[in-house]
Amino acid sequence: MPHIPFCKPLAVLAGIAALTAIGGQASAQTLLDQYTARLSDQDHYNSNGKRLDTPAQIIRQDRANFHKFGRRDADDTTDQYFSSAKNREWLENMLSGSKPPAAVMDEILNGAPLVQVTIYEGKVQVTLMDGAGGQQGGGQQGGQQGGDGGDQFRPGTMPTFGTEEGQGGGLTLEK
Repeated sequence: MPHIPFCKPLAVLAGIAALTAIGGQASAQTLLDQYTARLSDQDHYNSNGKRLDTPAQIIRQDRANFHKFGRRDADDTTDQYFSSAKNREWLENMLSGSKPPAAVMDEILNGAPLVQVTIYEGKVQVTLMDGAGGQQGGGQQGGQQGGDGGDQFRPGTMPTFGTEEGQGGGLTLEK
């Protein structure tokens, strides 16, 4: 029987532990779906005509408009999950726990940005693809015109916000 130095089994165990850790991280980031949406004026009001006041509400309303009411913007794409009212509630609950940067919040609340929504197992990420109607800015950035815009949204920087696992308010996304 060949002699195996003591350090080799430890190296093998360390390698297995590292692969297990990497595998655990990968499963937490399992991509479930992704869609794009133009958050236009129609998405800023609920079905009773009340103005919505959080990005989470507006993103949820966009999906209700897309699936339930058939009110789609030209840039909207389909998804596999949000035809269900329960899953739209899950989406809003997940995003309600996030704190977007001020410029992103302003753009969603006051503009009509194109967003990409990526749904992972236990996590949602929203990325601004452009400002209102494909233009830079579009929100109410203190009336700024020109200049450096402070923390104003700039296309190409793709600001992102989202949530981590455990912020879904006890709801589960169902296929």
